[in-house]
Amino acid sequence: MNPVYDKLLKCYESFRQKIDFKPEVAIVLGSGLGDYADDIRVEAELDYHEIEGFPVSTVPGHAGKFIFGYVGQVPVVCMKGRVHYYEGYPISDVVLPARLMKMMGAKILFLTNASGGINPSFHAGDFMLLTDHVSLWAPNPLIGANIDELGVRFPDMTHVYDLELRDLIKEAAAEQNIGLQEGVYAQLTGPSFESPAEIRLLHQLGVDAVGMSTVVEAIAANHMGMRICCISCVCNLAAGMTDNPLTHEEVQEAANAAAPLFRTLVTEESKSLGNVLGIKVTHLDSGKVLCEGPIAEVKEKSYTEVLEGNEAGETTAYYQIDAWLDTSVGNEYQAARLMADFEWYVEEEENPDISDEPVTSEEPVTSEEPITSEEPVTSEEPVTSEEPVTSEEPVT
Repeated sequence: MNPVYDKLLKCYESFRQKIDFKPEVAIVLGSGLGDYADDIRVEAELDYHEIEGFPVSTVPGHAGKFIFGYVGQVPVVCMKGRVHYYEGYPISDVVLPARLMKMMGAKILFLTNASGGINPSFHAGDFMLLTDHVSLWAPNPLIGANIDELGVRFPDMTHVYDLELRDLIKEAAAEQNIGLQEGVYAQLTGPSFESPAEIRLLHQLGVDAVGMSTVVEAIAANHMGMRICCISCVCNLAAGMTDNPLTHEEVQEAANAAAPLFRTLVTEESKSLGNVLGIKVTHLDSGKVLCEGPIAEVKEKSYTEVLEGNEAGETTAYYQIDAWLDTSVGNEYQAARLMADFEWYVEEEENPDISDEPVTSEEPVTSEEPITSEEPVTSEEPVTSEEPVTSEEPVT
């Protein structure tokens, strides 16, 4: 057996022995979101040290545990503290947590991170919705023998960051009056910050923000068929764009200052994922499907439509389910579980611009033309520190 896959299976078995919870959404908490778990109705926690062979973060500000619970009605697993390639772990260990959360049951991966801004229009404290990424420096986690149990040899990367999820994030930001930039993110290895020359190079490549995580996790999750979205907190302007030297403390301080808005945005987006996730509820005794569809539609169904012709026990089960959908109170959910089986699934995305056939050629797809951002940031003059970009109204 592939040793990478064997290690993943051992981590999964270790998880199953300790936790009885099936998440539908996986959230990776980046810098500044360490206290996000306070906004979750927590059902269970699992320290990374309790999982056999699991990598543990060594970075200040990154705790080390999984948190299982609910955001609204959506069952989630939060990764409180991620591991980075620069910590010395092999790239297969860096993406192991994302793969493990998929095996736990998660169908959507919601990534967050802290980044340095390269786009001259960005300010420290801005939030950026990832539309694409550049991965030319960190090792690709799919190098080596393909793990067929996880995905195909040559996965398509055309739309890694799901279009529908991106629309939901933009809607959530607009409803909360939170400014949201959009752009391309690049992952470099770290741990040293980028040089001004590297920032100028990335700028010419159409990159809007840079960091030391995220891309390899997205590649591994995409390989496994997860739907992915990501929000980056631009904590500072990149090297050469100001006269100030960069420090980790500065990044952490800026992330902490932006944390309240960041938490709000992540919470509202997580709740809205209920419109992407569907739920199928089956009565345990009769096997009859009581209700099926996106959470929002199930909640809107009339009692007459849903309960017509049902037996008394099915009616009772539906009322319990409806109470859970409306309030997300744990004991009502558990009561409903005694009478009905909940099966979550992901609604298929309708996108005429995407081919029904994924790119699965035996040979990797190449192009004579270089792949660039749809709206690359270009400049006739290289980015220099002569006129630093500063925010007139910094986010606090």
